[in-house]
Amino acid sequence: MSVKLAVLSLLASTFTLPLLLPSSVQAQTLIPGKQCVFNNGAFSVNVDWYDPGSIVFIGKDATEAKDYSKYQVTGNPVDTKKDVTLGFSSCTEGANRVAVVRIVGHDIANSAITIAAGTLAGVATGVGGAFVCAASVGAGCITLAAVAPVTGGAIAAVEKALPEVKEIAYIGSPGTKNYVDLSGTIWQVGIANNVPLSDSRGFAKVGTFFTGGTPGPRSISFSNQAGYVAEMQVMYFQKQYLGGAFVDLPVVKSSGNITLGRTVHIDVPLAISNQPIQVFIKGVATLKPDVYSTTIPVNFSGNRCYKSFGTIFDAQGSTC
Repeated sequence: MSVKLAVLSLLASTFTLPLLLPSSVQAQTLIPGKQCVFNNGAFSVNVDWYDPGSIVFIGKDATEAKDYSKYQVTGNPVDTKKDVTLGFSSCTEGANRVAVVRIVGHDIANSAITIAAGTLAGVATGVGGAFVCAASVGAGCITLAAVAPVTGGAIAAVEKALPEVKEIAYIGSPGTKNYVDLSGTIWQVGIANNVPLSDSRGFAKVGTFFTGGTPGPRSISFSNQAGYVAEMQVMYFQKQYLGGAFVDLPVVKSSGNITLGRTVHIDVPLAISNQPIQVFIKGVATLKPDVYSTTIPVNFSGNRCYKSFGTIFDAQGSTC
């Protein structure tokens, strides 16, 4: 062995050189499972799915979990689904991936996003290191189940701001039990997490508005038990931008004319204006065309059911 090689061998046995990784973020193991985002709103969304450990929370503590400007990213999404429209979903095979959902071309104010009771967002969601915390956040953040500890500023050199953060309506891990549902309009976005993934959501859609199958988690059903054709209309209000200002405008959803024995369900978005929901049942070719009407509190949950019964000469309606 030459003198030069002997010296190099001695140095190698004496010193441990630092290992420079191409990415200094701690990699997290992908947990098998399925997660889905479902668009039930009057807008189109793009959904980016990130591997666990790719989204960094830089907020001061968990109270800022819903402030989407407090997140940064260390890499590219593993999957992107563009232009997810009403009635369609985006899913991923991974229980601890993170979804970033954007309503493309529209800036969404935090105050315009209504998150249903029991629904979480941001770093408060997920399992198994879905998120990581910036070292500056401290120990308070990494007590959350979804967050993996990161030591000594390991991510400081690679994090960058999430692009188009003002378009983001949701960041989080939806979980493997329920869909994350988006509803409403670009001015009032609703986020909920209460429809199970076991629901195929393969309802037959008639027109745009009503579905058969199982009632949704916030829905109004109409059952025709009458000897005549009847229709139910549901009216609520949503904010729309008109003439330079936001105004409450009515939205009317109809069951269409249905015959004896049919039942249909109308889904009501979470994000609607604070005015009572109105329900009307109308008969076709009945002596009295206006059969029944009532109001429902704007904050109702679950399913409400109404029916028509009687004859064309004595048309009636009531709760089921």
